[in-house]
Amino acid sequence: MIDVTEIDMVAFAKAAYALSVPQGLGFFDSEAGSISDEEAQSCIHDGELIMDHVLGRSIKMQLVFTGRKLVDGKLTDGTLTAPNPWYDHTDEKYDELLSQFNISRDEKPPHNGCCNCEKCQPNASNRDPDKVFDEMINVPEIRKAWDSKIAWDKTGLRRPR
Repeated sequence: MIDVTEIDMVAFAKAAYALSVPQGLGFFDSEAGSISDEEAQSCIHDGELIMDHVLGRSIKMQLVFTGRKLVDGKLTDGTLTAPNPWYDHTDEKYDELLSQFNISRDEKPPHNGCCNCEKCQPNASNRDPDKVFDEMINVPEIRKAWDSKIAWDKTGLRRPR
């Protein structure tokens, strides 16, 4: 685990979102650009950051407290930690995220043929999310499905974001 106790969680959430891409059917819920401070804040619960899929992008990031204790009915803070490695992301993307907050990893998982390095995971979220959207929307079958999604959204059957 990586100690991230001193970071700005809203900024961290926005940076994690920016470095993640839509996966699978998440493409249909994806939006180009970044998330707002309010959207990032909505991922913070009880002082911990929980991001699974946000607006179609697979983030898979949790910042959780370790060492919390209940003392006289109050929860002590403990240490805010990030996972190591970052699920569904390359080591290079994780290092890029952490470097934005002046954090480095002391340990990296071993290279074993199925790790998160660029050599083993050449397509694991290593593309610009906006370019992925632009490429995918031009595929005729996807364009047709996307247009159907827009029509479905207008019926009001989907909850608004």
